Amino acid sequence: MAQMDAHNSRIILYVVFLDGDIDTKDYCPSEHFNVTCPPDDVILMEHAQYGRMRSGRCVSGHHGVIGCAVDVLTFFDRKCSGRTHCVVYVADPALQKLEPCSKDFTSYLEAKYTCLSGNSPHLVSIFAVDKN
Repeated sequence: MAQMDAHNSRIILYVVFLDGDIDTKDYCPSEHFNVTCPPDDVILMEHAQYGRMRSGRCVSGHHGVIGCAVDVLTFFDRKCSGRTHCVVYVADPALQKLEPCSKDFTSYLEAKYTCLSGNSPHLVSIFAVDKN
């Protein structure tokens, strides 16, 4: 467990409430995850998995290999969240290196995001305390 110095700490709390259903979309190995939000909005990644989650657009014949995946939300948060525009090649070597399934089978990306405005009613609170 990390210890915090109470005298020199900065606490930032983001509380975000989203309404409505934002569909998860599949991105095949030859594609790019390419998102552009309106100028005053930023990307908020909500979900990102890399692997062979199910048969569908990117996996036509599963050959007994589906249901293997790794959570890559942190990777996509670093690349995309907080930005207006983001492009990530699905066959990015950093993702391929994860090998969530047998290396004989290609993996795809399943991702979900929203464009969030600083003036959005969905952004309930941004709270910062600087104890300096």
